[in-house]
Amino acid sequence: MSGAELYHNGDFMQEIFVFFIRYATINGYMDTASKHQAVPVPENGRALEGGIDSSTAIILYKSGLLERFCAGCNIITTDTVQTEIARGPDGHDTARILSKFCRIEHVSTEGPFGKGENSILNLFKQGKASAVFSDDGRFLEYCSKENIPHYSSIMAPYLLYTAKKLKKKEGLDHTRSIAAQGRFSEWVLEKVNRMWEGGNF
Repeated sequence: MSGAELYHNGDFMQEIFVFFIRYATINGYMDTASKHQAVPVPENGRALEGGIDSSTAIILYKSGLLERFCAGCNIITTDTVQTEIARGPDGHDTARILSKFCRIEHVSTEGPFGKGENSILNLFKQGKASAVFSDDGRFLEYCSKENIPHYSSIMAPYLLYTAKKLKKKEGLDHTRSIAAQGRFSEWVLEKVNRMWEGGNF
């Protein structure tokens, strides 16, 4: 994982949520679980093809959700991300889950970020992923500016819930676990609370 700090600034995350609404409208996704916030979720079996980097994979692993997330969604990663993860704590188990449930691609690592983030960015540029999953701040900021669909880890339980692949209580429990690991702003937690109709994160 790159040394970039996880990015959970309130103003920036507000841009992300606004972007969710625009992206959902443009790409034919709909929200089936909440009238308060539109989020792109699979419609009629159509799945997001999400490229996941090491920052999000590690947080989801620590929250106990990575295997279910990868099994329940169309998640893609790269051999570069696999290598990055394998070097860290719990790397073997995390990499094993990705190998079992994700498509692993080999792409260029050229770009302005760490090799893992660059490889995920290049997945998107090559049309092999339709969205990015990351908790790296600089990378998310770039995605926002470039209109690249992007998610942070705290959205994963809600995406599974809206896709009817996670019960509400499970989703709330996983969201609390993720919220406890990150440095999410009060604004972000309040927004997530509203999406879950009161989760008390």
